[in-house]
Formats: sequence, C-alpha cells, structure tokens
Amino acid sequence: MTTYCGSWMDSPSGLVACVNCFEDQVCELFELTSDRVKEMCPGYEGFGWGYVGQGSHALAIALLLDATNDPYIALNHYRAFTLGFLFAVPLDGFRITSDEIRQWAAEQASKVKEVAV
Repeated sequence: MTTYCGSWMDSPSGLVACVNCFEDQVCELFELTSDRVKEMCPGYEGFGWGYVGQGSHALAIALLLDATNDPYIALNHYRAFTLGFLFAVPLDGFRITSDEIRQWAAEQASKVKEVAV
C-alpha cells in the first residue's frame, strides 16, 4: 500500500504543490514523469487541490493512474475524483492511500454498471 501526502513547499518561484508517497516507510517525491501520464495531462504545470482546475485534474490523473495502473480509469474518472476528493481537501494538505483510491475507483465502476443496466 502506498500513502500519498500533499503539502505546499517554498521554491524560488513561490509556493509549489508537493506530493510525496510513502511505500514501506520510504518517502519519495511523487512526480508526473512517465510519458504516458504527460500525454494524459497536456499543459501540465504542477499539482493542486482544494479547487477545480488544471492542477487538481493533473493530480487526480496521477493518483488514479499510480494507484490503479489503469489509464482507462484515470482518464474516465479524474473529474469525479477531483470533485469527490481533491476539491474538498483543505489547502494545507491531504493524506490518502492507494487502497482508498482503488476502493473509490471500484465504487465508481459499480455506479457506471448500475446506470448501464
């Protein structure tokens, strides 16, 4: 299980959103580095939360993709994840696990199936 923690940190250009992930007590900066994710987030300029916009959409895609390893889920559910989680997160930070994200994605998939029936 991975735990993602969002916080703000100072940089030469001002405050920037920083998302760390903890896996087996090892902390690494979580960045959009894969070409696959960058293709999914055209114009990516950084993460954000507490609002609906490009930064929170990019973070939603990155978290969904990292937790599920499924680009279909990431692309088809990032808006709902933004509105359902990232929009309501306090600006001072957040903490969510990959298990919680996968559970959320499974609930979204079951809602889609219910509507289709």
